[in-house]
Amino acid sequence: MRIGGDRVILSNEDNGLRLAETLATPNLVKTERLSMLKFFDGMPDADTVQKVDNNLDFMHGMEAFLNKIPATSVYGLQESIKEVVGLPP
Repeated sequence: MRIGGDRVILSNEDNGLRLAETLATPNLVKTERLSMLKFFDGMPDADTVQKVDNNLDFMHGMEAFLNKIPATSVYGLQESIKEVVGLPP
């Protein structure tokens, strides 16, 4: 299979399959938040799986927090109006 002119993505040379480096998962991936992620043959090691799982938990917590900010703003606005108008709490 050829894509983009002379660039070979998959080839069947010497009765073996060779993948281009752009398709292969690197053994080490450095990230700013998660530090170093390690892979072997495209599969993450146990430490990498734990880091990514913890990061997903963190992101879901942040998403829940940020999604509630508009509701708390509306509640605060309602309470302020009640106070200005003189309604009981």
